[in-house]
Amino acid sequence: MCGRWRRFAFSCWRSPAWARGAETEREAYVVSTDDGMPMVVGRNGELIYPSGQFTSIYDLLYGDEGTQLFAVSDGKHTVTDEYGWESALEALADAQGNVLTDMRYSLWSYCPGSDSVIFARDGLMGALDAQGNELFAGPYEQLEDIGDSFLAMKGGALVAIDRAGNETDTGIACEGFLVSGDRACVTDADGVTRILDERGTTVAQLAEGQNVSYAAGPYFVVYGQGDAFFSPVGLLDRNGQEALPMVYSSIALYEGVPGAPIVAEAAGGAALFDVVTLENTGFIPLKENGWISVPGGNRLVAYDPDGPEQVYDYQGNFIGTLPENASLYGGATFSDGGETVFSLYQYDGAGESTCYLVDAQLNRVGEEAYRQISFVSWQNGQGRYIVVDYDTVPMDGYESYVPGSMRNALIDEAGNPLLAMEYESMTALAPDRYWVKRVDEWGLIDETGHWYYRQSAYTELMD
Repeated sequence: MCGRWRRFAFSCWRSPAWARGAETEREAYVVSTDDGMPMVVGRNGELIYPSGQFTSIYDLLYGDEGTQLFAVSDGKHTVTDEYGWESALEALADAQGNVLTDMRYSLWSYCPGSDSVIFARDGLMGALDAQGNELFAGPYEQLEDIGDSFLAMKGGALVAIDRAGNETDTGIACEGFLVSGDRACVTDADGVTRILDERGTTVAQLAEGQNVSYAAGPYFVVYGQGDAFFSPVGLLDRNGQEALPMVYSSIALYEGVPGAPIVAEAAGGAALFDVVTLENTGFIPLKENGWISVPGGNRLVAYDPDGPEQVYDYQGNFIGTLPENASLYGGATFSDGGETVFSLYQYDGAGESTCYLVDAQLNRVGEEAYRQISFVSWQNGQGRYIVVDYDTVPMDGYESYVPGSMRNALIDEAGNPLLAMEYESMTALAPDRYWVKRVDEWGLIDETGHWYYRQSAYTELMD
């Protein structure tokens, strides 16, 4: 059952903006240098929160559109829970360098629908607005945003809460719930599973023995009663109407991958369905214990436990077979769903791999090979890839990494170098922004190598 984890969690309905093909232009980025202390720099190189001001900084805007806010802590204010665990209290800060609250909260997640942040403090849970003002707080065991309002568990009862903190009893007793966009799913004290709207009103009641596994996009994946070997799985829409019958062993939804079909596995293979029309677009045969992965870019990979992996398109058309001990990776969730360039990892059986680019027909792109390739962004209809190389020495029958030999570069999808193989570290922060270390400098650069911010790696030694 999916839900929301603290800090890195997100509603199953939403996915990071990059994963939806958008090129999110964040105002600021959390980075660090050799001292490991977090700092925040702006897209154009302005230093917003310097290293040493806070011991921890978390970006609360996890990919969604909205107000970029940070949970910051100085490590001096702590709270001890009932089990004796001590944790640092936090303040809310914005992307312009303003600390908006006292250091008295545990900040959980940003809610784009209500432009607020869920918090815990002093045994209570509540919400802050984007300026740091408390909207409401109460003795809630669970609090989630749904649309532009909230649902909460209070003393074993489910209540709906508006942005002003006004509560409405839904009349449902339960132990918890999950939220997916403007719908929630809850199993009440009588074992009945319901789909609710943002006001806590029952939209649909599932049949006896049915429960929700997870939700994504406009659908709920539901499972029914089975035996020790098989539990039937089906699909419901947002209003609880059957979208796919409960005859499958598993159903995978890839809401963050543009154009990807619904993959419904049953004996012998996987049926493919258009995510909008639910038209059956194809079928991929699978061996026992086989499974499907989705690298994006109009490609699916069928894992064969007894042989090389097979590649298909989203309509189930066979594209080709990968070499023995090879795997295809995309990260093409950044794309618009069309065909793109992938990275192929060829493993040698001794713990090492050689990586190179291949096109949608599995033809090699360029002559260069690397230790690692990561698809990191999608710009102007083309992919960008961070590539890694390093030195090894033979040791006990394996190739052992030589410390300090790591090198990073940036290439385009034709394999052309954009940033040379001279960076000790490289992290993609946003389209055309990279946090790098080169020789004795850390900084923020674009793909032309222009430095927006730079700092000596030895600054902390001079302070």
